[in-house]
Amino acid sequence: MWEAQRSEKVSGLQIEHALRNVAKWCGAKKRTVPRRRVTKRRGGKEDLLYGIANDVTEYFGPEARRVLLGWLLDIEESMPWDPRRYWHALHPERVQEMVAQNRAESERRDSDNSLKNNNDDSPG
Repeated sequence: MWEAQRSEKVSGLQIEHALRNVAKWCGAKKRTVPRRRVTKRRGGKEDLLYGIANDVTEYFGPEARRVLLGWLLDIEESMPWDPRRYWHALHPERVQEMVAQNRAESERRDSDNSLKNNNDDSPG
């Protein structure tokens, strides 16, 4: 699969996805530097490198995109295997259960933080 991508025409979207994967594996969470146009995902959160495909296509020629994708794929191939990256494929029957559990934990943390902030703001 990757060898075919290295020799065929490379789109800006392929580069965007590869960069987002590398950023995610590095632990990046969200954009910290504003861009000229802000792209937001569902839920209103800015996503790092989301929507850069047109910029990549505009600023990098076909050969530069092919070389860049090759380097990004080299980085991806050198990453140590981590089953957490593939849990959804390893256990598809548990995906909905895990999503619901993560959502409940997130809501509980948000609620706890909200209560703490309200207590901090009260006159004392």
